[in-house]
Order: sequence, then structure tokens, then C-alpha cells
Amino acid sequence: MAEDLNSTALDIITAFEALDTKKARRTAYHGILDLLDLDEWREVKERAESKSLKRDILGSLPVELVARICQLLGLADIVALQSVSTRWHELLSSPVIYRTALRSHGINGPYDRFSDQEMHSIFVRHAKRRLRLELGRPYSEAFYPALLGRLGSENVVAYCDGRLLWADRDQDDGPFGLALLSLTTGTLSRFFTEEREVPFHVAVSDSAVAMISMRGNCFVANFTTSEEACLRLPSAGVYYFTMSGDRVAVITRNCHLSFWDLKSKVTREFKLDVLPLCVAIHPTEDRFTTLHLEHDGVSCNSYHLHDTAVDELVVTHYDVTGTTITRHQPSTVLRPFPENTRASTMYRRVDSAACNIGVLHIAPENQPDKPNLMWISYDPTTDKISTRFVDKKSSDTFLGSFTGWRATHVSNNLVYYISPQRGGWDEDAGPYILNLDTGLVHEPMDISLLRTQQTLEETIINDDTPTDWLDRPMNVLLRTFGDDPFFGWATQTGFKIYCFDEDIDMSWAQTIPQQG
Repeated sequence: MAEDLNSTALDIITAFEALDTKKARRTAYHGILDLLDLDEWREVKERAESKSLKRDILGSLPVELVARICQLLGLADIVALQSVSTRWHELLSSPVIYRTALRSHGINGPYDRFSDQEMHSIFVRHAKRRLRLELGRPYSEAFYPALLGRLGSENVVAYCDGRLLWADRDQDDGPFGLALLSLTTGTLSRFFTEEREVPFHVAVSDSAVAMISMRGNCFVANFTTSEEACLRLPSAGVYYFTMSGDRVAVITRNCHLSFWDLKSKVTREFKLDVLPLCVAIHPTEDRFTTLHLEHDGVSCNSYHLHDTAVDELVVTHYDVTGTTITRHQPSTVLRPFPENTRASTMYRRVDSAACNIGVLHIAPENQPDKPNLMWISYDPTTDKISTRFVDKKSSDTFLGSFTGWRATHVSNNLVYYISPQRGGWDEDAGPYILNLDTGLVHEPMDISLLRTQQTLEETIINDDTPTDWLDRPMNVLLRTFGDDPFFGWATQTGFKIYCFDEDIDMSWAQTIPQQG
């Protein structure tokens, strides 16, 4: 009899498994549930509570789709999520995930050449660095005494890829050539023109340095090959100066553009219609791009923006071939502005090693008391323009001293800036941290400074620096500089440098104790 009952139960189960539609299965189990008594319902309830209805959606996705999701996550978030489960660790540790996530944060490299273990080490290193940048928690710090002079300006300091360039001064405040400091090795190099001219503007790339003298001469030197040369500019009234590799682009205030490179030593000239917001030289190809503003199809002079109506952002590409410069037609016209927008103050360029970025102070024509900050960035490598708005409510500190701040685009969507108050610059205050995606501003962090005379003397690299300069107040802020591993600022008496990468050993650095 028992065998017959078991056989009947098995027949019911087999028949249920044979049902091939949801409706048929639902009819069958609803009918069985209606026949249950109270004790049987308790058993069903206990069985249901022990059954997990959760599903690992991420773990069931193909790695290519997970990689697209990871583009929206922070690097540190990906590392944290690896500990959720064995499957997540396996999936999120894939080289495909690492490469995609790094590139989505603007961290490019020849990642296809690395082994899985090397990719893991690279990713974790960048994740730690990114987290330190977001929190304002550097790994080490240094002060480097330098004589930038009483008449120093932001134009006499430049930075690129861990190298800091400045127009040096002697103890009598006289010109002492160009000084190039490697922040990773501490190596200091000097460059002089034949007539020891006074640098007025300086620039640096990953392979060369450049300066424009007060006489209107442009000097370029490749520090990897020791090749150098000089060209004569049509005017010393420089509006824009930039370089990439050993190529330089100079725009004078009368809209005259000169493009020159150290290899050919040929000067190409072009008359622009208007002074642009920025000029970007392509890193590998002989071409460059300009950005300027327009209103109703009429160009706006970027040098004289003041309560100026704007409605278009125009991108123009130029090719450099032989001795000529050719402008592409037509230009690309973008319309990112709200209706009836006016630029209330001039465009301010932001120091950046990764792209050309700047900020425009704009306001609606009918609401001039409600200004916004419009961030405009252009990446010459990808030929990509991006515009973002940060409203006044979330950036009062930035707008409060728009003409006095110094800012650096350190990584992807992060900007570090120092905003002097009306009473002067407080050198004890750290930088503000602005997230361009969220518009949120983090207040200055308490970062310990190298204070004592003894400590400063121990950190001097150029031993010929007069000690009395170390006693001069660092109260004149010239500019900020930096990128992923470094951030710092320049004053008339030297540089304050913070390093966010624990694998970089600044020989003069003091490790900052980490809290928590």
C-alpha cells in the first residue's frame, strides 16, 4: 500500500514536471495548495522561509557587460566589491574590468602588454591614489625652496608629468635661467639662453622645456636629447602659450598664431579671427584645435568677456603641413548654454596635465544675481568636448574670489583649488576639492606642514639657496599645479608639494601620519 502511495506521489511530480506552460503549472500548484490543511501550510511556510529568493544578477552577467557597469563606479568601489563573494572577486579582478575602469577615469596606458598580476597591481595602485585624492589625504609632502622673485607671476611656473619648471632668480632677485625639477627623482637641471634673457612665460612637456623672454624670443630645449633652438616672435605681447613634445604654439594679443617645432625649426603662421578660449596641440599628430565663443554667429573675443551675450561654443581644427596651417571647414558648433546667457567675467584657464580645461562665470540675462560656473574641457587625444555646470550654491567659496583663486584639474572629475579670502591667503589652509560631476565642494583639509627651520634645511636639495630666503613669508600665491600623483602650489619663496602615491619616494618628503 505504501509503495502505491509513493508511486502515486511520483506520478504527480512527474506529471507536474511535464507541464510546459506557466498557466498550467500555476493551475496545478494552486489546486494542491487549496487542499492543504493547517499543519501542511506550516511546513510550506517553513520551507519557503528557508528558500533564498535572491539572485546574483552581477555574477550572472558576461564580463563585457560588467565592464560597462564598472565605468560608472569609482576605482576604490571596485576593489571593495571584490570582497562580496568569490564570484564577484573573480569577475571584478578580470583584466577587462581593470582596463575599462582605468580608461573611464582618464588613466590610459599600454595595458594589453601586462600580465594579469601586473594589471592587478597597477589597478590597486591607482585605486589607492584616487581615494587619497578624493579624501585630500596625501601620502607624503615636501617643501622645495626656490627664488621666484618679488615680481613672480603664474606665467613663470609650469608643470607636466612629475616635472616642475620655473624661472629661477638669484639672491639679488636677478634672473638665473630655467630650473627643471623631477619630483620623482629630485634631479635638478638648469637651462640658459646665450644672452641669459629674462623668462616671461615658461612651458614644459614630457620631453622639452620652453620659455618666452621679455624681448619676444622663444627658446626651446629637449632635455632628453640636449637639442635646443630659438625663434623670434612677431610680438612679446603673449596671450596664449602652450606646448606638446617639442612643438609650441604661441598666440599674441593681435590674434597672430605661431606654430613651431624643434625638429624642423620651421615657423608656421596663421591669423586667427578671434582670441580663443584655449589652444590644444594633438600629442602625436601635427594638428591643433581652438575653442571660442559666439553669439548669433558673431565671434566673442575671449580676452574681453564682460557681461557678454554667448550662445555657442565653436571648435575649430587646424592641420600643420610643411610650412602651412590649414583650417578645417566647417567648424563644430555646440550649444550648451541656457537661453539668454551672458558671460559675466572673463574665461579662466585651469592648470591641467591631461586636457585643456577652464571655467566661465555665466548668468541668465534676466537673473544676473544667480550666476553659475560652466566648466569646459577638451581632450585633444579623443577630440572630446565636455561641459558641466556647478551652481553658485554648491561653490560659494569658488565664486566668492573668482579673480583670486588658483586651480588645478588633478584627475578626471576632481579639481583642487585655493581660494584666497579678502583678508589674504591663509597658507595653513589646504585646498578645496571640487567634484565636477556632483558639484560638491569639500572644505580644506588639515594637512600638516613642514614648519621648523631645521626641518626645512634638511629638505633643501639645491644647497646654494640662501638660508635667509627661508625666513621670508610665503604669502604671495602664484599658482597651483599637479595631476594624479602630485599636487602643490608655488609662492615667491618656493613650492609646497604633496604626493598621493605611496610607491613614489620623494627623497625630501616627510610621511604624513594617516588617521583612522
